[in-house]
Amino acid sequence: MEKLNRKEYWYWLNNLPYIGIKKIGALIEYFGSPEAIFHAKENHLKQISILRAKDITTVLQNKNTESNHCSQCSLGRPRRRWVDNIKMDLQELGCGGMDWIDMVQDRDRWQAFVNAVMNIRVT
Repeated sequence: MEKLNRKEYWYWLNNLPYIGIKKIGALIEYFGSPEAIFHAKENHLKQISILRAKDITTVLQNKNTESNHCSQCSLGRPRRRWVDNIKMDLQELGCGGMDWIDMVQDRDRWQAFVNAVMNIRVT
């Protein structure tokens, strides 16, 4: 079993399915650290009264370190920001090259733009 760093042990502990904050607190109180919990054997886990048999098997079966790494890579398509939505609306209206920040500063032009977008969305 590969050794994890401290942050990864905490990540593993906090992402155990169906193990809530009370059970995590009891585990930390008994073992002292997430690393000790990670390396705990079944007979030691059984000594914690708050854990059910299902919880013990969850802790023991979720030690696959390859899926526990807390990498920052995103899964799937990146989220759209509100700026992206404005740019897409401008392109729908045929104003893709327009500097929308200047338009926002002119209230009348911005209100006309918002009304035009709302009319497009309704129809």
